Amino acid sequence: MKTIETYTSDISHLDDIRKNVDEYLRTHQFTESASIKVLICLSEAVTNAVIHGNKSCSDKLVSVSYEADVSGFLLEVEDSGSGFDYSQIPDPTCPGVIDKPNGRGIYLMKRLAHSVRFENKGRKIILTFKRN
Repeated sequence: MKTIETYTSDISHLDDIRKNVDEYLRTHQFTESASIKVLICLSEAVTNAVIHGNKSCSDKLVSVSYEADVSGFLLEVEDSGSGFDYSQIPDPTCPGVIDKPNGRGIYLMKRLAHSVRFENKGRKIILTFKRN
């Protein structure tokens, strides 16, 4: 059964979101290694939704949904912003970009999750993780 939570666009909710997902992962017997990958990606996705998607506007919402099954974990984070062209995100390991202090969130998610998809003009990110 999918859990759906909605928050105002305030980065201070991140601790509560992480706590809820961590408890869910423990209840569903995910390994510590798998849980760490999920929680890193969750943090990056929510931060991106609040700061980049919703421009930290407190009247906009961030939706977080998640679900476990025998094979793994599904995480979806959606913001209320205007979206973005995710195909235009620069590789943060390239010269000229590597020295920038941000811009590594999607790169990390692509390295840690089994799959990463964007929907709704980039407003929604869908991440899947294998159980082990």
